[in-house]
Amino acid sequence: MKSMKKLLMSAVFILLIGVIVGCSDSASNEEESNGNTTDGSAEGEYVLSYAHVVPETHATHLASVEFKEEVEEMSDGRLEIDIYPNGQLYPSEREGIEATILGNLDMMVIGAPAIASFDPRFMVLDLPFLFNSKEEAYEALDGELGDELNAVMEEIGLTNLGWGDNGYKNMASSKGPTYSVDDFDGLKVRVMENQLYQDTFGELGANADPHAFGELYSALQQGVFDAADQPIHLMASNKFHEVLPHYTLTEHVYASAPAFINTDVYNELPEDLQQILVEAGDKVFNNSYRDLADEQEAEKLEELKEDGLNVYELTPEQKEELKEATAPIYEKYEEEIGKELIDLAKNYSN
Repeated sequence: MKSMKKLLMSAVFILLIGVIVGCSDSASNEEESNGNTTDGSAEGEYVLSYAHVVPETHATHLASVEFKEEVEEMSDGRLEIDIYPNGQLYPSEREGIEATILGNLDMMVIGAPAIASFDPRFMVLDLPFLFNSKEEAYEALDGELGDELNAVMEEIGLTNLGWGDNGYKNMASSKGPTYSVDDFDGLKVRVMENQLYQDTFGELGANADPHAFGELYSALQQGVFDAADQPIHLMASNKFHEVLPHYTLTEHVYASAPAFINTDVYNELPEDLQQILVEAGDKVFNNSYRDLADEQEAEKLEELKEDGLNVYELTPEQKEELKEATAPIYEKYEEEIGKELIDLAKNYSN
C-alpha cells in the first residue's frame, strides 16, 4: 500500500512539473510571437546583413559605417545593419553578388565591374576612357545612365541604393612608365576576369591575362606579370608599389561602387523603412562616400610617393593616343552592351 502511495505521489509530481514547464514554454512562445519578427530580431526591428571585401581602413568600409549609423538613427533603431567587412562572409565580389541575388545575403557594396558577370550591359562602365573626369561619371550615374543600370540590376534581383566611388584605374608597372602604345608592347598585364579588359590591353599590344587577386602580389614578385591596372587605394592597401614601382595616371577606367539590397528583402520592408534606405543611400553613397574617397586617394598617393612609388602624369596628347588606340573596343562590344546604352554613356563625356 505504501508502495502504491509512493508511485501515485511520484506521478502527480511529474505531472505538475510538466504543467509548469508547459506553461513556461507557452508564455515564452507567446512572448516570442508578439515581441519578435520571424528572423528572431527584437520587437519592431529588422536586421540586414551587409558585406564588402575591402579592409576596414578603406573608404568603402568607412562609408558603410556611416550608412549603418544613418539608417539606424533615422529608423529609431527599428532597422539595424550588421556589417561584415574584408570578405568575412564572401571572399570575392562575384560570390557576394550571387549570394545577394539568392537571398543568402541582404546587402553588399562592390566594384561595378563585378556585375558584368551577371549582365553584360554593365560592361558599359568598363569601356576605356569613357569619362574624362569623375564629375562626368557622377553626372552619368546620378542621371539617365544610372537609371538604366539600376533597371538592369532590378532584372537580376538587386535594388541599387547609390553609386559609391572606387576611383580611377591606373597603370602600375615594374618596367617603367606607360606613356604611349609603344610602352605597352609585349607588356605582361594582369587584368580582372573580364574579356573586355583583356581585349582593351590587347589593342595596346600588351599580353593581358586574368589572375586571382589574392595571389597577385606573389605572381608579380615572381615575374609572372610586368604590370597591373589598379586604383590608388588598392596600390596602398596591398603594397603593390613594392613590386610595381612605376605608376602612370592613365585614368583609363573609372570604377564606381554600387551599394545594393536584395529586391525581395527590400520589398518586404515597410514603406517608411524602404524610404529611409533610399535617403540614407543617397546621402552617403552619392555624396559623402565620394568626398571621402577623394580625400583618401590624395592622402594615399602622397604616402606612396614618400614610400618610393614613381608617379607619372600623361599629357593630353599622350592620353588621346591611348584613347584612340583602344577605341575599337566600343564597336567590338556594341552588340553585347547595346549601342543605345553606349551612346547614352558617351553623351556625358565632353
